[in-house]
Amino acid sequence: MRLSLVPTLLERVQPVHAIVSVDIYLPGCPPDANRIRAALEPLLVERMPNLTGEQIRFG
Repeated sequence: MRLSLVPTLLERVQPVHAIVSVDIYLPGCPPDANRIRAALEPLLVERMPNLTGEQIRFG
């Protein structure tokens, strides 16, 4: 019996938000470190990030 660690691939690629609920989108691939910081720092002190402009977009 052989166990597979990789799940079966889908026929087509789907965006993450098609599979799970997404609250915040960070543009970029990968997102710029400043964007990541702008999203995470407020969350760490139990505040919502500033969701204006291109920096961060809310789901």
